[in-house]
Amino acid sequence: NVEESVVSSSLDALECVELLERLGAPAGELQGAYLASRAVAMESALGDAEQTVSTSAVTDPRAFVVSLSATFLEDFRETAGEYAELFKDREPLVSLGRTLLQRYFAVVKRGLAGGAGTLDVTPAKGLMAALAQMAADLSGINRLVPEIRLGDRASEVVETATRGRVGAAFMALELKLADAIKKTGADVEARVTNEGDEPGAFLLRCFVELSDVLLAGVKEALADTRSLLEERPVMVASWREEFESLVRGHATSTLDALLARLTHASGTGQSAAAAASTSGSASPLAPPSTRGAAPAPLLLVFARLASFMETDGVPHIARELQSFFPASSEVNQSLFVEEAARVKSAGAADALVRAYVDLSARRLSLMIRQSIAMCEWNGMNEPRDVRSVASFVVTDLEAVEGETRLILEDGGHGSGANDVPGSGSGIKPLTGIERGVADLFRDKDSGRVFNETVDPTQASVLGAVTKSALKSFTECVRTVPSFNRCGYQQIQVDAAYLDRHVARFASIEEDRAGV
Repeated sequence: NVEESVVSSSLDALECVELLERLGAPAGELQGAYLASRAVAMESALGDAEQTVSTSAVTDPRAFVVSLSATFLEDFRETAGEYAELFKDREPLVSLGRTLLQRYFAVVKRGLAGGAGTLDVTPAKGLMAALAQMAADLSGINRLVPEIRLGDRASEVVETATRGRVGAAFMALELKLADAIKKTGADVEARVTNEGDEPGAFLLRCFVELSDVLLAGVKEALADTRSLLEERPVMVASWREEFESLVRGHATSTLDALLARLTHASGTGQSAAAAASTSGSASPLAPPSTRGAAPAPLLLVFARLASFMETDGVPHIARELQSFFPASSEVNQSLFVEEAARVKSAGAADALVRAYVDLSARRLSLMIRQSIAMCEWNGMNEPRDVRSVASFVVTDLEAVEGETRLILEDGGHGSGANDVPGSGSGIKPLTGIERGVADLFRDKDSGRVFNETVDPTQASVLGAVTKSALKSFTECVRTVPSFNRCGYQQIQVDAAYLDRHVARFASIEEDRAGV
């Protein structure tokens, strides 16, 4: 071939080609033979690089690009320059160049996407240095084969790598949030408390840890993406507005994914499949495949986090976005709408609080229902004391009070409790209790006094659970076919006990009236 002819004689490549043409060798064969011999080394270099990126992540992106330039681009540059001197027909060179450079760009994209989907993402400084090195290395080759339009291809790789790096930064944030949520769930189930911790203090600590991960993670992600701009501004200048829109869009998607994960714990959120189809990607925050409400204490932690996002978290993130990426257009501003995010957060908090109230109320209702169903009310003896179920109800409400203390805003709980009839040390006249018990059998619409609105505050939650428990007591008493005199008196004793002890759990005026 041409190379062998050059080696075995004192002729240079140009003289060798001219000699072979005089001897009748077709020009097409000479071009093909020359390019085929030079392509062997270049294909080998690309194959080695493809093997590298398929087996391990690239830790030093600039070193990777420099190495690939030395083993492949230098060879291609020499080949293109020499080919231009030897042959006039450029089509074979352009065709080979397109094929080889397509593989080159593909392997560079894979190499510079290292760390995506993990916490160990490629440093922004290293990535932009690698992209700048690639652009510089290609500039000389572009002058040799302008038909391939390497400038456009290089710009495409820069934009793709930068977009991927922004996505990787927010994916790392979602991984941190998912890990924090998983850890919180495990801690709550194991009830890992410090010695002397009351339930509310423990749950408050869990919330603080989650909120810290959220706020610190968002700031880190924004600073990380901002450094992509600051490192090589010229490389993003032509599409800077799109870049900022991309960051705001990712911030919105991450918050939506977090709220969906929290809401799913209430048993009312999207299924895993629906969440995945909505987000369009496999987010680390995607809800688990199992459905159903989480443990009641965990619901409180999630509800507090969602409520915090509404009042403080979302406004803080909006300020951080404006600080790092001042919105330069209405389009950018519309990609992260603070008010819409706060409304979603409020909706998540409402769903989680309602789920907590529902779980607590169901637990009490089941206890009351079983207790009343097990009694032979027509064969009751004279009551000597309150039945244990009444004291269990009060104990359970005290547990709810302990869980909601500190983790939720008090909402006025405890204020004016001493003004509630029956909450003091004095005992109401028995005739009043008799009238109240008799009302259980007459007022079929008593459920109307139970307001369904539940705010994420201790007062509202306690009031809702208390009213639900008393409503269950009322409805279960109505289901009893008949009472003897002693059975009726036992209901009076139980009602008197509840009247004295549960009123303090209702702090809101409307709840007091219902209780």
